[in-house]
Order: sequence, then C-alpha cells, then structure tokens
Amino acid sequence: MGSKGAIAASCAQAPVPPLVNALEPTLTEQVRKGLIDEIGPDIYECWFSAFEVEGIDAGGLTASVPVRYLKNWIEYKYMPSLLRAAKRSNASVEWVEIIVRKPVADRLRT
Repeated sequence: MGSKGAIAASCAQAPVPPLVNALEPTLTEQVRKGLIDEIGPDIYECWFSAFEVEGIDAGGLTASVPVRYLKNWIEYKYMPSLLRAAKRSNASVEWVEIIVRKPVADRLRT
C-alpha cells in the first residue's frame, strides 16, 4: 500500500469528533455575558478583557488572567459577581479559582 493508502486507512479508523452547535454559547461566553450584566460593560472591559475560563471540575470553575495584579484585584473586588455569573452559567459551580497564566512563550515550550 502506498503512502496515500496508509494515510487514508489511518484516517478511516480515527474517531469522528461530535459536532458542536455553533449557536450554543461557550462557557466563557456565558460567564462573560453574566459578568457584563452584573458589573456593566465598562468595568468588564477594564478588568476582565484578558480573563479566560479554563474549565469546570468538581464543582469549581477555573479561570485565568495574564498577571498576578489582575488576579488579586478581581478576587478582592469582583469575586462575588464572578461567582454569581459562573453559577448562572452552570448550576454545579460552587467556587471560582483564578490562576495566573503562563506567558505564551512558556506555554509553547511545554
């Protein structure tokens, strides 16, 4: 079998990922909308524009920001609003953890 045949055979055996409904908002988008409703678009843009939801696990939502100052400020000033928005997005959320993301160069190395 030539290389094209081997590629075709391996592709035929690969599982097909489920289709994602493009109209269904992502968790990040749901939390974003909830935060904007809660704190307003200006504050959201100032403090949450670099905020990313990483996922939900065991009742907790993990989110990330690029710098520690932003993490500390959001925790101090906006954690109750963030928790309410997260709970509206997913009823299983009981707590929120904010982590500081690794710089892009570090993420590319690992």
